[in-house]
Amino acid sequence: MDDAVTNKDSYVPNVGNLEQTRALVASLEARLGFSKCVSATMPNLVQLMASSSATDVENTILLLMRCRQFQIDGSEACLRKMLPLVFSPDKSIYEAMENAFITIYIRKNPVETAKNLVSLAVDSNIGDLAALESIVGALDKQMEALVKKLCHRFGGVTGGCQKTCFLFVNLWNEEHH
Repeated sequence: MDDAVTNKDSYVPNVGNLEQTRALVASLEARLGFSKCVSATMPNLVQLMASSSATDVENTILLLMRCRQFQIDGSEACLRKMLPLVFSPDKSIYEAMENAFITIYIRKNPVETAKNLVSLAVDSNIGDLAALESIVGALDKQMEALVKKLCHRFGGVTGGCQKTCFLFVNLWNEEHH
């Protein structure tokens, strides 16, 4: 019978004594309360992304990214609303949106990136789809420009460098289209 009790107890996590358990429960309740409080601010954060202050917009994007990292309810949906910022004439807002987009959706594994972008496109309205197309197109152009600069800077415009750049651009396109 002792073996049955010992075996049964091995499946129960050891959380310490009653005082430690109460402290753990209190800590988890506080964290849950904080999470709910932050989640309730999501509509305000969406409004802040439309602020005329670039600093407000940049800091809101950073806060939403942190909320997403900690899986705060509503943060993912709010981040989707940053897509139209690709059309912002303010360079710092555009860059904040682009950096967030790359951090959140672009992965080294092209299949993961594709899944992220498809997930993002699903249930998007026509404006968000246009923004998504613009962002992906801009990233693609940046990569092509980088390859051309590298070719000219380090290899000159030799046949070998052009072939290498061509292969690199094709690999890039295969992975991102």
